[in-house]
Amino acid sequence: FHSSAAAANRRSRWTYARYASTAVAALEHRWYTGSGTWNLCMPKICRPSNVDWGADSLTYSLYFGWKLGEARQAAPIMLGLSSTARRYLPGSSDWSDVPMWDAVADAREYQVTGDLSALTNAKDAFSLVDSVNAPYFAAGACPAIDYQRRQGGRNHLKTLETDSNYIKAAILLYQVTRKPYYLTRARQKYTAVRKYFLSARFPLYTLYVHDSGTACAPRQRLYFASVNGNMIWNGAILARLTGEHRYLTQAIQTARAVSRDLADGNRVFADLQVENDVAEPLIEALYLLATTDHRAFARSWLLRDAAAATADRTSLAVYGRYFDGPPPRGPVTAWQANGGIALMVSAARLAPRGVPPRPGFWRPAGF
Repeated sequence: FHSSAAAANRRSRWTYARYASTAVAALEHRWYTGSGTWNLCMPKICRPSNVDWGADSLTYSLYFGWKLGEARQAAPIMLGLSSTARRYLPGSSDWSDVPMWDAVADAREYQVTGDLSALTNAKDAFSLVDSVNAPYFAAGACPAIDYQRRQGGRNHLKTLETDSNYIKAAILLYQVTRKPYYLTRARQKYTAVRKYFLSARFPLYTLYVHDSGTACAPRQRLYFASVNGNMIWNGAILARLTGEHRYLTQAIQTARAVSRDLADGNRVFADLQVENDVAEPLIEALYLLATTDHRAFARSWLLRDAAAATADRTSLAVYGRYFDGPPPRGPVTAWQANGGIALMVSAARLAPRGVPPRPGFWRPAGF
């Protein structure tokens, strides 16, 4: 790894607030195409998109930046995204996880803009899985959780990408419509997820359950940042909405397991899963615990990871997947970059004048 010593010295004086502002500027002016879609690769541009979790993770990062006061261009960008969002009508998707990722993004667009078409999109995406295609997804030996493909497809997998986002979308729809149906469905699905996806050894959620039609078996130890982050957020918000403290207790247990067990030797989060995991939901969830629920361990986790992640930044203010790792030397994808953006935004709010203790952490490293 080679880096300009002068550039590293200049960044050594940067505060988290400055890191956040440059990360958000890259999100608004480089990742966003200017026409209602996201670039999915940087610096070489690959196909622009506004569907599924790669693109949606950038929408989530933009919402998070807007909520924390960093993303000042969020409203017009969200309107652009809403105008190109996929409309989910009967038969429009054979997948269950794709519309659920999109439902959360649509709901975030509505929260920023108040655009009723975004709310309609969120409702339709949710309904496709919850009602329209429910006989195909909510089937098999454990119909309380959903197949990823209609009637199980070829692999008969059920993914927590669908069900954790189902809960999150239902919560968001309840918050903006106040219809009790959505809260009821969120609670029912949360109970089912705890039954089928929760690890027996750790309070962490695995990604897949295999439903052969006669039996359901989890695929152990696939601890994705995205789905564990969703379940932490879901539990913390359900506790607030219902007044039932057990939800928060469960969220904190999972968050502590992430901090303790999904870390490298520097106690920094290490996402060692496949290329297309996304970390923004985990950052958003830990920030919620750190602020609303005043959990010191969550605040420490965010600032410790942010301090490391400042060394995982290219000259274009693009962050790679590994917070405690050198800057990427090749193209960076949306799946990789969203976590670093959200992390800098959270650190800027928690410690705006804070300075990473070792901004040149990776300068002397070799391969």
